Amino acid sequence: MTVLDRNLTDRSTEAELEVPPVSATAAASSTGVLRPAWCLLAALLTGAGAIHLAMVPSHAQEWTAEGVAFALAAWLQIGLAVALIATASLRAVRWAVAVNLVFIAVWAVSRTSGLPVGPEAWERHPVSAIDVTCVVFEAMIVLLGMAVLLRPGLGSRLRSGARAVAAIVPALVVLGVTTAAVASPSAADHAHGGEAGHDHGATAAAGHDHDMAGMSDEEMAAHEAHSAAELAFLFPDGDDKGWSELSNGDQHGVHPPDVPFATLDAATRQTLEHQLALTVQAAQEYPTVAAAEAAGYRRQGPLSPGLGAHYTGGAIDYDGSLTDDELLHPSTIVFDGTDPDSVIAGFMFISIASPEALADSGFAGPNDHWHTHAGVCLKSAGNGANDALGADGDITQAQCEAEGGSFMDVTPSLLHVWTSPQYTSPLGVFSHLNPAVTCPDGTYTKRCGAS
Repeated sequence: MTVLDRNLTDRSTEAELEVPPVSATAAASSTGVLRPAWCLLAALLTGAGAIHLAMVPSHAQEWTAEGVAFALAAWLQIGLAVALIATASLRAVRWAVAVNLVFIAVWAVSRTSGLPVGPEAWERHPVSAIDVTCVVFEAMIVLLGMAVLLRPGLGSRLRSGARAVAAIVPALVVLGVTTAAVASPSAADHAHGGEAGHDHGATAAAGHDHDMAGMSDEEMAAHEAHSAAELAFLFPDGDDKGWSELSNGDQHGVHPPDVPFATLDAATRQTLEHQLALTVQAAQEYPTVAAAEAAGYRRQGPLSPGLGAHYTGGAIDYDGSLTDDELLHPSTIVFDGTDPDSVIAGFMFISIASPEALADSGFAGPNDHWHTHAGVCLKSAGNGANDALGADGDITQAQCEAEGGSFMDVTPSLLHVWTSPQYTSPLGVFSHLNPAVTCPDGTYTKRCGAS
């Protein structure tokens, strides 16, 4: 073979191996429909981006940096989809492959050993349906993107009608799968929880989901106050001593059973421990009625079983944040009587924030279910103290005013916290009523025998 022949052969081989750049015109058919592979790539990128975007609020609530990372990932994927459609650029395909390889690797690490940063560093996150959908999309992007890089004209030889169907139908399927994933319970309940860390199906662990609309009648009955299970637990001998007759205002929604402390995610658990520790410190500051009155607290109403005697005079919360100062100087201190040496039983926090705001703030975790009272009538007893003449339908406004009382249509949001060592509530630290607080005779007669 002559040198000329060899040169011609080499040039011919190079021409066969060279992958020509694909322009928007070359990537489109004569009917203006993009090649199927490019359309599917754009659809997969958009679907993965939409899932990341839908997950931003739950992740940002737990760790702001994580929420920002999810938002950036979403917009990067959606931006690459736009670039593919607008330019049909192989550079955009390369970026799509590289970026999604990184996302897959991060997801794999988070589900095997845990990420090395954040409040849940090195905690393994369980796999959920919404996660799997997103990572499958990303794997398909990588595989299809590599195929397009090797064969930019993939699918271009199909007839125009077949090409249109092959481009549109898979994209619609991706759109449908994305919609189902974003609307699924695993997406709605996407929050941190579980002993292993990220449980994307356990809303109760950190999501403050107080909506029980989906519960059956049987489930609703199981969660009503003073259920059969509660009574059997508290009074195995069958004598409830009047407990079943007690109630405590209107609750903010119907709630599931409390989430065990150990199943809260690390960040939520740490915050809650700090908040409750401050209330224990406050309990040491005001051990008796005498100590509370010396600090300016005044009695509001009588001793009531399950509730104790309330003395107000501390900080009132305005936005649901419950600052350290508000926790150290509680709105109301609860005692086991009204004598000067009566012992602290717990606290009642008062907030003028809305129930919606308190559902996402207040004490960390989902167990702080706040309540209100309607139709409260208080009558001054002098020196800042008040007698309670009735509440929650016990007395009308006219009757209250005739007795010289002041009538309140509805109270601000209220929450009992039972962190006094002497009166730990067997129903939970945030229980609306505390069975450990009884009348002097050990019963739960309403208002301890008062009419």
